[in-house]
Amino acid sequence: MPGPAIAQHLVGGFAQGKGRAAVALSYTRESFDQFYLGTQKTPIAIRKLDDIVIESVNLYAAYGVTDQVDVVVNLPYISAQSRRLDSDLKVRERNLQNGAAVVQWHAYRKPCGGGTLSATGAVGVSTPLSSYRTNLIYGIGNQSSHLNPSLLLQYQRANGLFATGQGGYSFRSSQVPDAVLLAAKVGYAGARFYADASLTNQTSTSGIDIGGPGFTPARFPETRVSTTNLGVSVYVPVAGPAGLSLGGGTRIDGRNAGALRWGSAGLVVKL
Repeated sequence: MPGPAIAQHLVGGFAQGKGRAAVALSYTRESFDQFYLGTQKTPIAIRKLDDIVIESVNLYAAYGVTDQVDVVVNLPYISAQSRRLDSDLKVRERNLQNGAAVVQWHAYRKPCGGGTLSATGAVGVSTPLSSYRTNLIYGIGNQSSHLNPSLLLQYQRANGLFATGQGGYSFRSSQVPDAVLLAAKVGYAGARFYADASLTNQTSTSGIDIGGPGFTPARFPETRVSTTNLGVSVYVPVAGPAGLSLGGGTRIDGRNAGALRWGSAGLVVKL
């Protein structure tokens, strides 16, 4: 299934502030020509498919209910396509994927050693918004609803440098294995520029391997999906409340998942 774990990317250590909002429209292009069949990286051509390309448009919004509580929502439309090598026919799966909402409580913030230490608790939910198929290697999701509690710790220096660590658990429906979610990030947050580098990990707690004992295409959602992704992102204000975001990354390890690389661009408006 495409894409990094959305639950990890919707939680952040910076509060919006009461009555303040941010809205973003972004485009992401992912692709892979190799797939982790179990833990073995294998050319996608053995499935008689050309490179798989996944394009998504995301509508994101965050609002500060109070100075400590934010609500975040995300709505993705995803298109995944490839070409059959034996017939030259194009194949595609596209639809609304899973809508997600997160409530963040910036519960703790104290001066610490020339900087600020903060803690953010979050609970996120997501659910499918369409009847997309799940029995495809180029599928766009697993038709599962998720409940994702997490805790994020952040330390920021007065000069804008910061580091975060995040841990959480994803409870999943429809025979999709639960997963442990971990993330770490370092970066700089200033008045005129933001940049970060992140390492994210998802590890399924159970499941079967693609091509392993008991596997059939109908059991794709039951596979044990584990991924480790490395990414970077930047944000620059351009005019008034508007700014531009750019990002990219690669999957450095995985299990039953595409060996992805991706790039993204977006327009952000702060209100």
